[in-house]
Amino acid sequence: MAINRNLIAICFVLVGAGIVGAAWASSVSGAAASRYFTDCFPFGSSPDCGQHLSTMSTFGALSTMFQAVAAVGVIVVILLVVLDYVQTHPASPPAPAYPPAAVCPRCGRPIRWIPPYGRWYCDAEAVYV
Repeated sequence: MAINRNLIAICFVLVGAGIVGAAWASSVSGAAASRYFTDCFPFGSSPDCGQHLSTMSTFGALSTMFQAVAAVGVIVVILLVVLDYVQTHPASPPAPAYPPAAVCPRCGRPIRWIPPYGRWYCDAEAVYV
């Protein structure tokens, strides 16, 4: 069973949205930090200092949320690709060194395996079975 390619596409959209959203929120938070340090230092003279701090906090948290969305998208894509690989490449069982002992279907005596021919041989009847 192959994985749904649409699901991977949706995850890549999540990753892209997370990256773009994190960049946007970081830039807004950075701009607020710049205004805070310009307006509020050295004496905290601007009445907007509290608003700048609130904006930095809000958009900093929003940036973290977008980063988490991107990380979840990446993890889901990796899991889907690994799951697809595991489902499409099953482990093959080890081949036995020699087939199990058997008896001739004609005479009921033991037969032996002939490896070069990959066949069973009945010594009693001198025929391959």
